[in-house]
Amino acid sequence: MSTIEIHQGVKTPVQTSRERSSSGAQFKAIVRFIRTLYNAPDNFIPLHVPVLSGNEKEYLAECIDTTFVSSVGKFVDRFEAHVAEYTGTGGAVACVNGTGALHLALRLAGVEPDT
Repeated sequence: MSTIEIHQGVKTPVQTSRERSSSGAQFKAIVRFIRTLYNAPDNFIPLHVPVLSGNEKEYLAECIDTTFVSSVGKFVDRFEAHVAEYTGTGGAVACVNGTGALHLALRLAGVEPDT
């Protein structure tokens, strides 16, 4: 953020018109990429449809064959290791969904129930 707006003594980052324009351009580029990926230039994009363009089917079959289809197994371990390396942290934890991830993040931040 390039500028800071002071509101009631609180500093708030705000975007300049150039940054807003840039953000809009980034959003449009992402939408174009997704439309190209799903071959849907003007149509509805079904976000729930998986795109299996590499070894995904093989990996899924291996998970099912080895009964590692839940929260454990070598693929989960590899994913966590890659996320930790990418983010430069000492570790990462894969969560089943966004709600679980938010719950974990709040607990790690020290937020307690009923407070």
